[in-house]
Amino acid sequence: MNYKNYIYSFRYFILVSLLIFSFSIIYGCITAQVSPEQTKAIIEEFKDVYKPILQASPFVQFLLVFLNNAFAAFLVIVLSIIFGIVPVLALVSNGFLLGIFAFLWTQEFSLFTFFKGILPHGIIEIPVLIVASAIGLKIGYIVFIRVFRKQGEIKLEIINGLNFFIRILLPLILIAAAIEIFITPLFF
Repeated sequence: MNYKNYIYSFRYFILVSLLIFSFSIIYGCITAQVSPEQTKAIIEEFKDVYKPILQASPFVQFLLVFLNNAFAAFLVIVLSIIFGIVPVLALVSNGFLLGIFAFLWTQEFSLFTFFKGILPHGIIEIPVLIVASAIGLKIGYIVFIRVFRKQGEIKLEIINGLNFFIRILLPLILIAAAIEIFITPLFF
């Protein structure tokens, strides 16, 4: 598989994914500003879910973060056969949460410290999310075309997406998880 050509084949879906993610970040920031009670409830729920992870050893945290992100990216690609709904949900939920955290963090500290905490692993993790979602959106589009126009090769697109996931995205997810657990804490 020529990865350069493969990425080129879903370039417009990358743009759509980036736009959805960006607007979701903005929506998260606005929500955090205008609805502090809703934001507080979201943060508390987030803390409850991730509290057991934070109490584990760094190596276990690394494994859990890696497995969580890998499984999420895998599902974004595989479940995109439901007309691309899952990739959109992944982009919106991740962007929304990032927007909330960005707003709250900058209110208490600074934009610089927010970026200091996000950039080391986010420089890899966010593009992986966008690319996995773009692959999923392309698969969802192919499913849509196949259902309504009887065109498109769904099986081949899923195989190509999973091949790209295993060979390119999965190692990047591993690197991002290692940076998030072992390097990012050194900045704080």
